[in-house]
Parts: sequence; C-alpha cells; structure tokens
Amino acid sequence: MSLAVDGSTGAVPTAILQALRDPRPDLGKEFVRWRKVIDRLRARGVELILFDEFNRASRRPTMSAPIALSIREHLLDPGVCPVVIVGSESAGKVLENAPALLEVLDEQIDLDPLDWEDEGDQAMFKELLGELDARLVGEKLLRDLSSLRGDDTAYRLWEASAGRVRRLMKIVRFALGTALHAGAPSLRHEHLAAGVQAYAMRARYIDINPFGDA
Repeated sequence: MSLAVDGSTGAVPTAILQALRDPRPDLGKEFVRWRKVIDRLRARGVELILFDEFNRASRRPTMSAPIALSIREHLLDPGVCPVVIVGSESAGKVLENAPALLEVLDEQIDLDPLDWEDEGDQAMFKELLGELDARLVGEKLLRDLSSLRGDDTAYRLWEASAGRVRRLMKIVRFALGTALHAGAPSLRHEHLAAGVQAYAMRARYIDINPFGDA
C-alpha cells in the first residue's frame, strides 16, 4: 500500500484500511481507525504489511518522524505483524529522522535493476511476472491469465521498465486500469501499450514504447 500525499499520521491507518477494502477507510478519529486496523489484521491473519512509496512521507518533513513512529507504536511494538518499507532514497531520509523506528528494522536492501542478459535475473523477472499474472486472476481483478511471462511480452515489459520492479508494477497498474475500463478478461497488447504510455513514457523514462503506440 502507499501513504496518502497529505502526509499525516492518520494517513497510515487509512492506507491500511484501504488495502483491506474497507468501504469507509477515513471514517472516525485516528485512534478509532487504528483499533479497526489491528482488529482486521488479526482477524484475517495478515502476516506482512508492505508500505510502498514511503518516500511520500518526506513531503511534510515535520510529520515524517511521527508517521514512522506511529508504525512502530501500533504495529511493531504490539507484535501485530512485520513491516516492509519500500521507497526511493528520500524514504531513507525519513527513517534517519525516526531512529525509534529505524532501530527495530533489519538491514536495508537495495533493489538493483534486473539484467535481461543475466540468466538468473531474467528468470527472476519472468517468475515475478508469472506471480503477478496469477495474482490478478486470484484477486478476481481479471478473469483470464495474461501470459505476462511469455518471452516476447516479458522482454517488452523489461525494456519498458528497465528491469526496475517499481516501474514494472506501475506499468501493470496503469494497464490494468485500461483493461478494466474496457471490460477485458485479461491484459492484452494494447492495454500494456497504454500502461507504458501512461507511466514510463509520460515520466520520460523511455522514448519509444516497446508495445507500439497506445
């Protein structure tokens, strides 16, 4: 899940409730939402929470430390479940300003881009695509598998993302939105082209869309 741009401590329980598909994730005071979060997590047996784009917390420097501390106080100290924090370099700065959270986290892991020419990296990239494909169907977001790990599609996705997992996820997310809007049962070539156009090309990560014009 990702934190809201407002960067308040209340954004944390709200983001978790959104991920749990609560119909009113922003309803109630912050402590009420945290109580609901903990009850839901324990009831569903959630084993891990991943905060993506944690660097968003740096947009409000005075709040970044309180946000980090709230994660420790409500999730880690009570032993609700482990936490993984993912983000760009500015996410590390947020944690540096929150030693209370940093001291209970394990070592930092840098995710280097996956190299298509490296046999192990290519296999890992395809495995990730296969798991993502299955998850989209398992979560009933799509009816059919999209064959994302097929050699041609996988290579185009690698080109579009430069082997960076974060970019890949963003591309697939945009492609999924296009497919859902069209009522398609799976991600087709044109949906992936639209996903690349909407994210990777708009952000100017690449100049040519490997899937052609969207």
